Order: sequence, then structure tokens, then C-alpha cells
Amino acid sequence: METRKVEKNGNVLKLQSGEHEGKDFEELYFEVGDEFVPQFRTVVEKVNKDVLVKGQKKNITNYFLKCKVRAFDKDKKEKTIFSYRGEEKIFVKLTPTQAKSIMKKVDVEKINITQHLFVAYKYESKEHGDQIGVGLKSIQKEPKTFEELDKELTNSSNSTSADKEKPLEVEKAE
Repeated sequence: METRKVEKNGNVLKLQSGEHEGKDFEELYFEVGDEFVPQFRTVVEKVNKDVLVKGQKKNITNYFLKCKVRAFDKDKKEKTIFSYRGEEKIFVKLTPTQAKSIMKKVDVEKINITQHLFVAYKYESKEHGDQIGVGLKSIQKEPKTFEELDKELTNSSNSTSADKEKPLEVEKAE
């Protein structure tokens, strides 16, 4: 998980209330390989109206997803449950593309997203370069072909004699 401090006019914003009052306001983003299970059946949208952007007022929509995340822990060199300020159920900020991808699963494919494991992956956008997308983590693999099985058998027969197991003997029925 990536944590970014939120700045306004070059100053880091501070939390104004709650148990974390006075701490830096931070947003969480997915990194490649993060796995997550949504805790809500939809993406949370927050529209900020009349935000001044480069001298013009615009409406800006921010997207968030409450989820549990399993992220790569660089210290332990393995995936662990991610917690932020003691909470395992966290709000992650999504890009508009990530939000559309998840909402497509809900609206078009009629999937209850709280019952599925998702993963963050890297893809290349022609307009924006490397991006992070989100999608269902497939736990099903395609059945192996005869060619793949033959290749595995050939590779295993090329191993040393110490690695080989004794072949099974078939008893003859009387």
C-alpha cells in the first residue's frame, strides 16, 4: 500500500477531529500485487463542487473503497494483512478507471464484490504510461493440455536417479 500526505497550497493538511486529531491527513493507494476484499457492495463517490482548478471552478469526484488489504510487507518479505492506524478495514482512494472497473463488476456483471478477492496489477496506458488497474483475482487455472503434461513428464524423467521415485507395480488379477 502506498501512503500519500494530502497537501493544500504546499502545506500538509492535519486531521481536525477524532482520535487521530492533529496527525497528518493521508490517503492510501493500491500498489501492484496488493490483494483486497471490498467491505461495501459499491464504490463511495464524493463530489467536491466548485473547486478552483487553474483559475476555473470545477466539480471534482473522488472515489474510495472500504476494504481489507493483504499487501507485501518489505520488512517481512511476505504478504500480510495491512492495517493503518490500528484499523484493518480501510478506505483506499481509487482512480476513476479503478472505480469504473469495480462498478462494472457490480452494475454489468452483477457480482457481489464483497464475496471476491481482487488484485492490483500494472498496465500501460497510451495516454498516461504505467498505471495500476484492479480486477478479480482468478483462482481457477485452465486445464493442462496433453503437450504440457508430456513436457512435465519429460522434464521429470531427465532428473537424477536420486530424485526418481520407484515406479508403481501393478498387480495382476487372478
